Amino acid sequence: MTKNVSINKPDIMVRLWVNEVSRVFMDRLTDDEDRDWFVNETMEMLSRNFKSGIEKDEIFGSNKVRFGDILKID
Repeated sequence: MTKNVSINKPDIMVRLWVNEVSRVFMDRLTDDEDRDWFVNETMEMLSRNFKSGIEKDEIFGSNKVRFGDILKID
C-alpha cells in the first residue's frame, strides 16, 4: 500500500521489503534457530537480489525496521 513517492531511495525499498517478509514469515517462527536461519536467508537475498550493502544490525538489531501509517495525516 506504499505509494511510490514514499520510496525515494533504494534503501527504503529494501527496508520495506524486509519489514514485509518479517511480518509474514518471521513473526510465525517459534524458536531462535529458525529465526536465525530466517535472518541469514534474508541477508543473503538482500545481497544477491537487491545488491544492498545494509548491515544485519541495521535491520535486525535493537532498532528493528518499522513501517506504518500511524502518522498519516490524510
